[in-house]
Amino acid sequence: MQDDRYEKRIRIFTTVYTVVAVMALVLLVSAIVSLLVLNHALQPEFTYHGNDTVSGWATIFSMIGYLGGIFGKALLGLLILILALLAAYWIVGLVLNFVLRKRSAGGETTKGVGTALGIWTVIPGAMSLYDLATGVVNKTAELGDVLRDLPAAALFLGGGIFLLVTLHGKEDE
Repeated sequence: MQDDRYEKRIRIFTTVYTVVAVMALVLLVSAIVSLLVLNHALQPEFTYHGNDTVSGWATIFSMIGYLGGIFGKALLGLLILILALLAAYWIVGLVLNFVLRKRSAGGETTKGVGTALGIWTVIPGAMSLYDLATGVVNKTAELGDVLRDLPAAALFLGGGIFLLVTLHGKEDE
């Protein structure tokens, strides 16, 4: 009877994790594609207007705009890289999730990969809880921060703890 509950709990966890990870990946990929399109569309231009008084200032402002455009492209590239790393995080989680589900269905031991996935799941929850705590301590947290960070922390911390308790909890004799 314990094996049925154990496998059912792992199936529940892996299903919920798959849904959340796929939603996160869809959002990340759409953000990356949008930012790539924006980065490609952003083409900084420099125009030399001459060196008399009025034209000299126009040339200086053109150079400032050009440097701003280059800096903006670099920042967009950095943001795209960060989003790609977040997508890689979710892909690794999906791979661990797939291996856990496969091993559980095959009756193999799941404690190693399950523990890794449980800890992997706790990471975003801990980060959300940290963001919420620093916002509250610094008195910068607003209702939107609480409505975003609290459910995320509860979902990921709760899910990771659920999996870890399922794997390492007290077994019925």
